[in-house]
Amino acid sequence: MKQFGPMDLEHGFKESTVFDSTGHVIKAPGGGMCQISSTMYNVALGANLEIVERHPHSRRVDYVPVDRDATIYYNTLDFKFKNNLDNPIKITATSDEYNVTVTFYQIITKPEDMNKDEE
Repeated sequence: MKQFGPMDLEHGFKESTVFDSTGHVIKAPGGGMCQISSTMYNVALGANLEIVERHPHSRRVDYVPVDRDATIYYNTLDFKFKNNLDNPIKITATSDEYNVTVTFYQIITKPEDMNKDEE
């Protein structure tokens, strides 16, 4: 998936807490999506992937360490990273009622498979 959105009730997003453009706490559809983008940001940092675009929140959030958040807002603010590793990556995400887990796997290919596309 390249993009989430639009983040509105018509597209199945529920209302939750968000910061408006001035930093005030309000309820709006799509609240909580930044927890996903922040989780992915932290995983990408841990995997030494290149961060292409990242925007911090206008206020401190408590679900990641200071300066480790990544806010998103449809068609305005995005979080993007680039796989600068020598191998492809696979991204999985799971959730339950309280947690989201995002895992990046580096796909290690056998040396004999690395040049297959060039034949």
